[in-house]
Amino acid sequence: MGDQFEDTFDFKSTYAKVIDADDRLANIDEFYGYLRDYFIKHIELNLEDFLNEISLESAADSISDEYISLMSIHASKGLEFKHLFIVGMEEGFFPLVGDGSNLEEERRLGYVAITRACDELTMSFVHSRFYKGRRTQLVKSRFLTESDLIKGSLTIEKNSAFKKDDLVKHKIFGMGRILSVQKAGKDLKLKINFGGMKRDILSSFVEKI
Repeated sequence: MGDQFEDTFDFKSTYAKVIDADDRLANIDEFYGYLRDYFIKHIELNLEDFLNEISLESAADSISDEYISLMSIHASKGLEFKHLFIVGMEEGFFPLVGDGSNLEEERRLGYVAITRACDELTMSFVHSRFYKGRRTQLVKSRFLTESDLIKGSLTIEKNSAFKKDDLVKHKIFGMGRILSVQKAGKDLKLKINFGGMKRDILSSFVEKI
């Protein structure tokens, strides 16, 4: 269903050149994954059922003296809350990692998020979640360790620790053996054999076994 939407409307090419293209494309992929998962679980339903499922009530219909504010970190700037919950504290989600991501900007947003709490701060992570329509194994965010809120979150080997024939572990592809190592800016590009499947992956996305 998601592929049919993309073939028909070609949303991705529309947003590919805007400033926040990576965030918009990630949101589109997430929507397609949710749409695909919905119809896998409910094959007897149609698009109208799906739209009814995801439609939100007007804020005016549900407003009361006691309520929860749900917002992005960008929208929270300048605000403070007695009780604050930050969810999605996993590598790949917060911080975003990969091509086009900026770790220092992600770290700055982490600081903004944490300092919105006045009295009580709760941060949560999961070991796996459905992402783009499939179950993905995740690692706790490095920000949990950097903020001294938890120990032993993420350990990243220094680039010099990786060499040919080393065994490494990737959170999605599992265990593999390094076939070659090349310099890639401040990182290393590793060609890794994951049980016969060869992938080129930056060293910051794997850990040495």
